[in-house]
Amino acid sequence: MSILKTLLISIMVTCALESFGQSSFDTTRLIQTKTVTGKISPKSVVYGDGKIYAQNMMYRHSVTVYDTLGSLLKTIPDTVTLSQFGIDNKTGVFKGAPVEGSITPDGKYYWISNYQMYGQGFDNAGCDACSDSTYDHSYLYAINTNTLAVDHVAEVGSVPKFLAISSDNKYLIVSNWSSADISVVNPQNGSLIKTIQVGKHPRGLAFNQNNTKVYVALMGDDAIAEVEIDSWEVSVHKDAGDAPRHILYADSCLYYSVNNENSVTKWDLRNDSKESAKVGTAPRSMAFSIDTAYAYVVNYSSSSLSKIKLKDMSVVQTIPTKSKPIGVTVTAQTNKVWVACYGGSLICYEEREKPSIEESNFYMIVGSFSSEKNALNFSDELTRKGYPASILSSADGKYRVSVFQSNDYSEMVQNQSKYRVIVENPWILRHR
Repeated sequence: MSILKTLLISIMVTCALESFGQSSFDTTRLIQTKTVTGKISPKSVVYGDGKIYAQNMMYRHSVTVYDTLGSLLKTIPDTVTLSQFGIDNKTGVFKGAPVEGSITPDGKYYWISNYQMYGQGFDNAGCDACSDSTYDHSYLYAINTNTLAVDHVAEVGSVPKFLAISSDNKYLIVSNWSSADISVVNPQNGSLIKTIQVGKHPRGLAFNQNNTKVYVALMGDDAIAEVEIDSWEVSVHKDAGDAPRHILYADSCLYYSVNNENSVTKWDLRNDSKESAKVGTAPRSMAFSIDTAYAYVVNYSSSSLSKIKLKDMSVVQTIPTKSKPIGVTVTAQTNKVWVACYGGSLICYEEREKPSIEESNFYMIVGSFSSEKNALNFSDELTRKGYPASILSSADGKYRVSVFQSNDYSEMVQNQSKYRVIVENPWILRHR
């Protein structure tokens, strides 16, 4: 067979596998591997340029920056002197209130939004319940990813929330919650290009693949706005669910969390079809796996993280988090999933291969459950603590968690005491 023919067959097989949506994460489960604490109350978390950026709640007045192992690199205060950036009518020192962030495609700048500004002349801030153009404007900061200092600022609308940057680095768009509009900014220098009214309480944003459209979640209108980039014309799509919040885009589909319906919806733009997955309570931010086969969503009120298989919108895993998970991001190459918990922590999860059950005569059992979900959660917890665990299902409907297996009964007895740190009386199950 010729080399060319072999190559063509290889390409065809690869494409066929991709079309079926096979993923390396089909056979893995999330395991918690690290928790970061300190003087933080992270409201969002973003990976970019090899770093983890956490925006802390407004009264912390800071962005904390970490390496991908979770070591703190720098705490960046939100204090600025606006006149140093050419804002001549603002004298003195001002503070912000970081909300969200987004990194430029070239990795040069990390832009953050500030809920409001504090200082002279800022005395009419917007609020969560506000929807009016009369409130104070706020500012975005461009943080230089090398110096980790503010290089540029950009004046936008009232209570700016989410930011999205086009893949060609031409447009930065921010949703302004209280002023019901979006600001279009040059991400390279911070100059304002345009302001566009979109609807009540805009939140999530996502560009399509070729940057010809941007989609905006309108939490206050239960709708999604579609904005044409060239003409800046706005079309509003109603019936998006009760409070759509965060949006992702991939392969001509929108995926958005519906905050008050405890679900994530997939909207196929090619045929206008929709399907949903039920997740935890009050789903907030989402992030794709690095192969976009899965989405991770944090559930704020039920303190959990859900993993959704996008091919069929099935929830394949839900794992506990710390209090009030509100942000999530995924690192490139390694697919580490970082979760921001408003209660005061950042948690790292990794995809690990599910432990396999070998055919043995005897198993060391440390737990028996009627619910497979509870057995999986216990198994994950043990694996995280250094006891690789697997699950045995049986005809009686029980799911038993095993931490050791052997064909030698005497070896099982010798090791039994070792596992008393897990449960008081681990027992030996004989396989029949």
